[in-house]
Amino acid sequence: MDLLNILRRRKAQLIFTIEGTSFLKKINIYENIIKIKRLEGYKPIDNNKWIIKEKNEIYISDINIFLSISKTPVELLWQENSQKYLLGNNSKTKTLVNGKKISGVGQILSDKDQVKIGGLSFQILYS
Repeated sequence: MDLLNILRRRKAQLIFTIEGTSFLKKINIYENIIKIKRLEGYKPIDNNKWIIKEKNEIYISDINIFLSISKTPVELLWQENSQKYLLGNNSKTKTLVNGKKISGVGQILSDKDQVKIGGLSFQILYS
């Protein structure tokens, strides 16, 4: 684990799942802005690397089950006043929170909210 991340307080954990598979990946997030997007040309054979995190970006592999995910990033923006993330509404992909389409500029994510982007889902857990 990166020393800087040890010194910082985790803001949340994202638990990713993929529809129709047993895939599960947990990613701790510390940053104020997180971008989640499909990385064109990234096609790992190892399914443990279908989703990777580098600094403040989470990349989704460019394989068939993710083609419904836009290359335009979905953004999580930390809100100091509420101590929660705002899920930005800038993706061209239909993004659902707890089964409902988000509208306007976005939606504040509460603990255990379920976000669905194409066939990919993640649950947010706050520290």
